[in-house]
Amino acid sequence: MVHPRGELDIATVDDFDRLLREVPTTAHLVIDLAEVTFVDSVTLSRLVRAARLHETAGTAVVLAGAAGIVQRVLSITQLDVVLRCTATVPEAEALLGSQHDG
Repeated sequence: MVHPRGELDIATVDDFDRLLREVPTTAHLVIDLAEVTFVDSVTLSRLVRAARLHETAGTAVVLAGAAGIVQRVLSITQLDVVLRCTATVPEAEALLGSQHDG
């Protein structure tokens, strides 16, 4: 699980990318966005890339807890439809558990 905080933008995307790469693509990944206050297009592209890498490896990425402007950006870009999103981390874990079990 990754817990980024604050603004995820061009100034912080390299650190965020390092966090994403620390999780092997052979494992499911929950990205807890509850404490993220802003995302830009560069960050969105990194989220999509992480999801694709995990999907290729047979695992999944779930975005959890997006709220406010972050949820609005995901909605406007329709990434909340393209990527797996849940309201909470426990919902994300349950979703991944049900995918793993079935």
